[in-house]
Formats: sequence, structure tokens, C-alpha cells
Amino acid sequence: MKPYANIAVLALVYRELAQPAESTRDISVLGKMGFDALLGFDAADSEFEWMLSEAAERPYKLLPLIEELSEVEPLRAEALLHAFPPSDGLPNEPSAWPYRGRWIEVEAAMR
Repeated sequence: MKPYANIAVLALVYRELAQPAESTRDISVLGKMGFDALLGFDAADSEFEWMLSEAAERPYKLLPLIEELSEVEPLRAEALLHAFPPSDGLPNEPSAWPYRGRWIEVEAAMR
């Protein structure tokens, strides 16, 4: 699998995980737990999942999270950009510049 395909899958999972359980009819709580296991989440990642839901609910918190995460988990940071993209297209913030080179490929893989 190409790197952008991995990022696309992770972005789609992040989108799904950020949805409240009652609004995701096609993904059960058990399914979400399966995603966690598939992606290697454990109890230590609960803070990350909490930050993910915060970023989904409050978009202004997304960029600081991406900046922090890009230092230790650049693929997760890139996936977050794709999971919650800006409404006007490509992200323009300096922290997002390293990820712009394959933006189109990742977005295409998400379809």
C-alpha cells in the first residue's frame, strides 16, 4: 500500500471516530473498538482520541494539535489535516506546508 493510501485510511478512521456513537449508524461501538485495535491504539492513546474529538468539535484547536503531533507522528498529523480539511481547499498554515505535496493523491485515495 502506498504511503498516501495509509494516510487516507487513517483520515477516514479519524473522521469516523470523531462522530458521536449514536450518529454513526454504519459503525458500531464494537466496530470503533476494532479500529482502535487495528490502528494500535491503547489506553495511552485515550488523550489523543479526546484531542481528536475536541478538534472535530472546535476546529480552531486542530492546528495546534497538528503542530504538536507533527513532531512525533507526522503521518497522523497529515491524516488529521485530511480528516478535517479547511473548507476553502488546501491548508495554508505553515505547519501544513510539508503535507501539501501529496494532498491531491491522499484526497483521491479517500474517495
